[in-house]
This record gives sequence, C-alpha cells and structure tokens, in this order.
Amino acid sequence: KGLDEFKPKLFVVDEDPSKPLEQVGLGTLIKKATLGKLGGFMNRSSLNDDNVFLLDTGWKIFVWIGKGANAGEKVAALGAVDRYAQTEPRAKELPVTVVKGGQERGGFWKLFK
Repeated sequence: KGLDEFKPKLFVVDEDPSKPLEQVGLGTLIKKATLGKLGGFMNRSSLNDDNVFLLDTGWKIFVWIGKGANAGEKVAALGAVDRYAQTEPRAKELPVTVVKGGQERGGFWKLFK
C-alpha cells in the first residue's frame, strides 16, 4: 500500500558520492489526491542555481540541476536517486524526472511558492 499523504523533502546533492544527501527543506503536508492541484508546498528560494537538488514529493522524485552546478555535481545528479534510496527504499519504486535549470516544464514550478 502506498502513501496517502506526505511532507515533501528537498535535499542538496553533494558532488562527493560518499556524502549523504543533506535535507534543506521540508514542505507542507500534501495528500496524494491533491498533488499537482495545489499551490506550491515548497519554498522556491530553497533552490540555488549553483547546486543540484533532489525533491521527493512522495509519489514522484525530481532531480533539479541548477545552471551553475559544476561538472562533478552534474555527474552526482545521475546517482542522486540511488543514494537517496539507501535511506528511503521506496524511492526505488518512484518515477524520476530530471529537470535542468532554465528548462523547467510542466508543473515543476507549481510545486514551489
């Protein structure tokens, strides 16, 4: 049985793959039925163009690569979900969307306020 509600979590991805992801944000509690229909639940100022972030919405994971992220961080972005899944096993089952800074589409910014 999946989750009915979840507090979205935002992590910064360090280029050093041995470092755990650092949680830098916690969103407001959302219910699965309202995902994508709400206003933002995460603070947009939490994202920094010089970094890579992983956002777990509970039912979908986004990996956002800031425009100013260095090459090491961009490479680390590819393994970010695997690193996250070591502490959050359900992440292995979730769909993942990679979003590049400046090329955000669809509802990505709707997740933020």
